[in-house]
Amino acid sequence: MSKKAKTKHERTVFEWAILGVSLAAIVAIVGGLAIYSLTFGGGPPDLRTDLRSEGGGEFTLTVVNEGATTAIDVLVEVSRGEEPQIIEFRAIPKGHEDEASVTLGGSGEPKANVVAFKEP
Repeated sequence: MSKKAKTKHERTVFEWAILGVSLAAIVAIVGGLAIYSLTFGGGPPDLRTDLRSEGGGEFTLTVVNEGATTAIDVLVEVSRGEEPQIIEFRAIPKGHEDEASVTLGGSGEPKANVVAFKEP
């Protein structure tokens, strides 16, 4: 009977280099994802309103989402001394704004407040 000789395969410099590059890529991807989740992670929508006069009781309502997630079914109460109006926006993605035209009667300082929204 013949005995098979055990041969030990020693890694070449090229194999070590490929292993090092692969490990560095994995560490970079995992680190990047960790930094992204900590820096840009979730958070609630942060809705800001602005009411701009267009003259004659006409106003432009702007709602800006400065938060980290999309706001859906946004309800904004707009008033100017009389019965408030509710303006609905379907969705405002993070970092975006939406506008609506509003006609307000009465007198005094116009006000706009976000009264409700949902997160997806």
